[in-house]
Amino acid sequence: MDLQPVQSLPSPAIYIKSGGRRLLRIAGAMLLGTIVALASAPVSADYPKGAQFYLKKEYKDAYGELLPAAEAGHALAQFMIAVMYDAGHYVKKDGKVAAEWYRKASEQGHPDAQLRLAGMLYEGVDIPLDREAAYRWASLAADRLHGSKQEKVAAFAKSVAALLSKTQLERAKAAVATWHPRIARMNGRLAGPQHLLQTGTGFFLNASGTLLTNQHVVYACQRIIVSYGDRAVNGALLDVDFGADLATVQTDLKPSSFARFASETRPKPGIPVTVIGYAVKRTQSRDALASSGTVLNASVALDNAAWLQTTAPIYRGQSGSPAFAPTGLVIGAARGVFQDQPDGTLQETADGQAIVVGVDSISRFLDRAKTPFEKASPDHAAPNSGAAPSADFIVLLECWGN
Repeated sequence: MDLQPVQSLPSPAIYIKSGGRRLLRIAGAMLLGTIVALASAPVSADYPKGAQFYLKKEYKDAYGELLPAAEAGHALAQFMIAVMYDAGHYVKKDGKVAAEWYRKASEQGHPDAQLRLAGMLYEGVDIPLDREAAYRWASLAADRLHGSKQEKVAAFAKSVAALLSKTQLERAKAAVATWHPRIARMNGRLAGPQHLLQTGTGFFLNASGTLLTNQHVVYACQRIIVSYGDRAVNGALLDVDFGADLATVQTDLKPSSFARFASETRPKPGIPVTVIGYAVKRTQSRDALASSGTVLNASVALDNAAWLQTTAPIYRGQSGSPAFAPTGLVIGAARGVFQDQPDGTLQETADGQAIVVGVDSISRFLDRAKTPFEKASPDHAAPNSGAAPSADFIVLLECWGN
């Protein structure tokens, strides 16, 4: 099951002290405006259960559930374990151990872990001071955050750069330019037969068979099965964006068509939007389900500037579905719904109004990953403008694991 109630977890406090050095310190904390995809991270049951316990401040149980997932390579679990050591939740406060877990999550591209690690390296507390490394991790985090948070982190990176020698700065910039996340592979983590953990939707970006979907649909799956037309093939996870909740998957499929994206300008509130994807549990079929609504807030959703809020109803399985403008161009990817929940607890239902990853955030991710995709000019209408959006490039995704 991929479409989950969206929850905002407490954000890291960012302190920027003015007067010379502009110190940025990250204190304790959870994700910067992102969700944890609580019931959709398919590493056994460890991570979602642990995230629930953490939300309820039941840190002993949270630690017991999160640690196996973190040790298996789950970046979000690694980040939460790091926070527990950083803040002294259940475990004894230990900055050195926290830094080790932050580094593991950072190497997979987790921006909040990268940012906290940068702050620790900048200060030289608990771990050796290393301003060059602090600049590298802060720059990488800034490239993966959005809105005002991205601006603050970029400003911090710039202030660190001022303390580096010319040689250090050139070396650090070269390292940032060539850096690529090392995504942990979950294959073979546990013995025993695999089973279907959840389904989701994806769509083709190019003629080479590369797909876009949500990170929480495919990250940490031991096997990804992609169904398109009469074929079902294995897919390979290529890259992820934890902050925006995006992922790319490579297949050997040759699509009959692929997405054409609108310009990078966010749609205005009131603009009609249509989401098309697979909700197998609801339809009991491989028939694509289309739903329409309007854009409510185009600038931010749940304190995440990568997302926008719509009124389009979506259902389990439609995470990763393309969201279309009336022109037929893609303006985003549906990634979840928002529901009020008492006491931060999870509910089993996950149907509601779609939160969509904006086309600008998608473009940033794909450009960074060097993934080819087609983008229309701002004044160019799609060939099928005014017609129903095409579902020819949409696929069903299955996440399998122990």
